[in-house]
Amino acid sequence: MTTVTDGQVLAAPATSADVDLTVDIRKVDRWFGTVPALHQLDLAVPAGAITVLLGPNGAGKTTAIRMITGALSPDEGSVRTFGLDPAGDGEEVRRRCGVVSAKPALYDRLSGRGNLEYAAELYGLGRKADDRIVAAADRFGIAEALDQKVGGYSTGMKTRLALARSLLHEPELLLYDEPTSGLDPESSYAVLELIREMTSEGRTVVMCTHLLVEAEGLADRIVVLDGGTDLLAGSQDELTRLYWPPNLVH
Repeated sequence: MTTVTDGQVLAAPATSADVDLTVDIRKVDRWFGTVPALHQLDLAVPAGAITVLLGPNGAGKTTAIRMITGALSPDEGSVRTFGLDPAGDGEEVRRRCGVVSAKPALYDRLSGRGNLEYAAELYGLGRKADDRIVAAADRFGIAEALDQKVGGYSTGMKTRLALARSLLHEPELLLYDEPTSGLDPESSYAVLELIREMTSEGRTVVMCTHLLVEAEGLADRIVVLDGGTDLLAGSQDELTRLYWPPNLVH
């Protein structure tokens, strides 16, 4: 569809027919008892880009993430991740995903290295594990703290450890649910910069946030959610032109 605003013709955002999609969610409904969590949700995630789900708490962002991995199944509609149905091919889908939740589950009585070794064993990395653990720890700036117990880590260090864990098995799709929650501004900026670097390696990122400034500084594509449905979606330039088309303000 094309939009006309104040005499200017605005091209519609790219559709799933125009780009290679890692995730394609169409008309999804999901209920928890009598409470609707998602309603007619459409979500297109282009490959190799950062898609930010922007919305207030309770907008359906986390539920959408769980749909992508098959942790939850839709009551209505279709979900495709890597072209697969996560409800039936969940093991294959999750093997290709790296996930960091808003409150990542870590083992406080284990060291940082112990947490990563346990994750590597679950991923079946075998002899590759040691090199990947060191590389991931170096990348996220926690190499010097690897042998300390995680119970003594700061919130920022725990987030970095969770990010390192999500990359151990070299996933194609990274799903980050409010990864800067509880971090100070400096740590938040560092985490967001690390996330931006990941797309330069060809990975696809979906990140949830309720902070407009994070979406504005990071996203290739923004999807605004509220009440479990997508209100609008597009690049920053597309959304800016849609709601503020003139370049000059008097």
